[in-house]
Amino acid sequence: MRAASEARHGIRRRWVPAARATGIVGARWASASLARTEMKLPEPPYYAVIFGSLRTPVDAEAYAAAAERMVELAAQQPGYLGAMSARGADGFGITVSYWASEADIARWKAHAEHVVARERGRRDWYEAYTLQVARVERAYGWQAAKERYQGSTE
Repeated sequence: MRAASEARHGIRRRWVPAARATGIVGARWASASLARTEMKLPEPPYYAVIFGSLRTPVDAEAYAAAAERMVELAAQQPGYLGAMSARGADGFGITVSYWASEADIARWKAHAEHVVARERGRRDWYEAYTLQVARVERAYGWQAAKERYQGSTE
């Protein structure tokens, strides 16, 4: 069903390398532990929702479960294209989710379960957060060939 809708709207997909980073402390990206994932995004334009947050130490287990549920739920929404996320040991994190339209973003913001999670986040899990919505006009990426690291002892 999604493929038919994308074809109707002229959305062409291409593979873009993405990383889900953990262990990032502040802006010291060199200390990051990266796990490779792939995200399929259409050719621009599309939209990016950039969510930066500073976590509290409150109920990390419940937060992790809610965050996982929000990713699962977002992936079921019309117009959802993918997401990538990073969080440091200091509690600072960034999640970028990608959407086909601003209307899709507005529907996700208004989704009842997302509203409840957002309210709990404000009450318990976040010390502060920022959110920006940006239109992606150009996108490209690079990924080293897997063979490059075969036989490496590091």
